[in-house]
Amino acid sequence: MDFKLDLKDKRLLLELDLDAKAAPKEIGKKIGLSPEAVLYRIRRLEERGILTGYKAIINFSRLGYTSFSAFCRLEGADEKKTEQIIEYLKSIGAVYWIGICGGRFDISFGTMCKSVFEFNRLYYDFKNLYSSHLSETAVAIRAELRQFTRNYLLTDERMRASPNLFFGKEPGFFEIDELDSSIMAQIAS
Repeated sequence: MDFKLDLKDKRLLLELDLDAKAAPKEIGKKIGLSPEAVLYRIRRLEERGILTGYKAIINFSRLGYTSFSAFCRLEGADEKKTEQIIEYLKSIGAVYWIGICGGRFDISFGTMCKSVFEFNRLYYDFKNLYSSHLSETAVAIRAELRQFTRNYLLTDERMRASPNLFFGKEPGFFEIDELDSSIMAQIAS
């Protein structure tokens, strides 16, 4: 079901896209609403399923990870086999997203790996397991990610000037201890 959003809702979503941790008072000043009205609108957007969560965005390249994506065209895979493939991919710890596609490929998935060798192991394990159902595959290495605000709701050129998320290139590595790793796991779930 499509919901009609008024200009205030669109501006609220834009501000949350820029900084989901911003205080209702701060957001209200920017969009012309009281903090109470901001909270009311946020709750309403959550109830409608438009806002579905708030997540930390971790710059994995700073931790020494590289993002690899695989694209697969399936052949002779019914719905049950496709679901089995998805479940297998979900069981791989390095896989952090899975997409069902239209067009040339049917399934794509993204991984975070410490090395090309780690990716090759999991990729070829996957290919060997499902080779009878894969007619074509392709791989992409994400060297850099630039994500902009979502201007499909409201165009604001100040938001397009530079990405609100940027990571990649040559990473500066940071070692994390077990406590940091545990905290990040809790934040990500």
